[in-house]
Amino acid sequence: MEWVLIFFIILGVVGTLGYQLRKVQGQAEFATVQYTLGSLRTAMILEHLRLKLHPEEKPRLRNPFELLEVMPYNLEGERAMTDAHTVAPGSWFFDPFCECIAYRMQHAERLDEPAGSEILAFRIRFNPNEGLMWLEPLFPMAWMGMRIG
Repeated sequence: MEWVLIFFIILGVVGTLGYQLRKVQGQAEFATVQYTLGSLRTAMILEHLRLKLHPEEKPRLRNPFELLEVMPYNLEGERAMTDAHTVAPGSWFFDPFCECIAYRMQHAERLDEPAGSEILAFRIRFNPNEGLMWLEPLFPMAWMGMRIG
């Protein structure tokens, strides 16, 4: 009887630790995505400032990842959004047709909105008059209760 009680206590502790581990993994993946988006936004601002200082130059932008000094380790290059399922989970890619960047999640069940999706996608917007670039979510997105975009 005592062994059964100890077994259930250990089972409860292991189950709780497993749940907390999955939660922390989701938060770590979210932080990594936010860090990459922040790096891209910063690079776009620096490109905007470069164009303001040198108006005779043309934007160097097609793929915003090319503005980064160090490419993300999980960048898979150019892919069409229709081929997103071929991208490794946890990887970024650039779609030259829609001029979008996208991230395929490692654990899609953590994405609250849109339900059933495993892709976070952002369109690259460019105002040629101002030389201003920004990322715009293709659709509303929420991850573990937190808005993305």
